[in-house]
Amino acid sequence: MAEIAYASKFFQAFIIFGKIALLQKLKFSMQNLRQMKFSAHVNCDLDPISKWAESRNYKQIRRANILPPNGILISLDTVPSTMDVAREIASLKMDSNQLEPFAVSAANQIKGRGTNGRSWVGSKGNVFLTIGLPYESLSIPMTLVPLRIGTIVANALKPTIENSDLIRLKWPNDVLVEGKKVSGVLIESCVKYMLIGVGINLENFPEKELLQGKENGREATCLADYGAKVGDEERFEIAKRISGKVIGWSNGNDEAAVVLKEWKQMVEWSETFELREEYNAKNPTYKHRKKVKAIGINDFGNLKVRDVITGEESLLAAEYLL
Repeated sequence: MAEIAYASKFFQAFIIFGKIALLQKLKFSMQNLRQMKFSAHVNCDLDPISKWAESRNYKQIRRANILPPNGILISLDTVPSTMDVAREIASLKMDSNQLEPFAVSAANQIKGRGTNGRSWVGSKGNVFLTIGLPYESLSIPMTLVPLRIGTIVANALKPTIENSDLIRLKWPNDVLVEGKKVSGVLIESCVKYMLIGVGINLENFPEKELLQGKENGREATCLADYGAKVGDEERFEIAKRISGKVIGWSNGNDEAAVVLKEWKQMVEWSETFELREEYNAKNPTYKHRKKVKAIGINDFGNLKVRDVITGEESLLAAEYLL
């Protein structure tokens, strides 16, 4: 009987030990499963662009899919320039042989630039955005791309203000509200990528005295003065909307005749402009700027203008209008 009792206790202890071992094994398996799920989550979220941003210590605010399957927008906190960041991302994508469209926006940039090496004067609260498009995705002549980007940006901004009819274009792609600048575009090349920088005065704008001298530019305004909502969410939504429209356009088909027709419909042809010449310290007031009126545009996107004094007509290719 003692042997039977001993065997029974041994058997019970064996069962208990087995249960403990099974529970420990199950616990270990669950921990492994959680780690696997966590690793999968990290690998999914930290795509190459996000990994790169993390390695550069850029604080990433959010990311959003623009168009399936590959176009993404990431939003960073403060950067030197979204154009410079986009140039690095383009190089990263070319190194990995993944020529996909992308976009990067920032809550603030401290070294933004405009045309001809001028500074882009912008403050936190505005939209700073650069979109990268592979050249192989473009379906219209390169000289017409600036015009098409202008119409896309202008149309994307129309829903933000109370009276959308006030939004007009100035050659080739400045967006104006009542003749004052609210948005500018800078297009640069990076080997296999076209980089399209877009700056939008959403919440504030540079005062006129900041646009004098070497930085001479057109009088500016901001969308908030015309009823646009401001804030982080609104800024991100504008960047997302423009990125989506530009990337969507690059994935489709476009025609030169359509580009020219739509651009012409958004220009204020009655306005008089000034040609911005290079800065001359001996003539800092620019009293003798040439005043012109736009009278047409050719098939290559060159603007045809007429001198308001002499009546002389000419074509503009790279000049800047004020």
